[in-house]
Amino acid sequence: MAYTEIVAARERKLNLTVDAEVLAAARKAAAQRRTTLENLVREFLASLAGEPGRRRIAQTQLRAAMDRGLVSIGSDAWSRDELYDR
Repeated sequence: MAYTEIVAARERKLNLTVDAEVLAAARKAAAQRRTTLENLVREFLASLAGEPGRRRIAQTQLRAAMDRGLVSIGSDAWSRDELYDR
């Protein structure tokens, strides 16, 4: 079975009726994020359903790295002499 057949078997089409102003604003938001409106809707629905997309996984990993610290600077308690070269 080819990849396209697997994807097609998992995905379903969705038709929406949206206010013209909302649609225009959503398209603008997608363009500013350099993505498509379709991808924005997919990511939103995936996050709503609790299935993280690649961006959400990357954000989670980045937050964890920031919490751990990206570099080790040693002890966080220095003497005055250690802080200032005299």
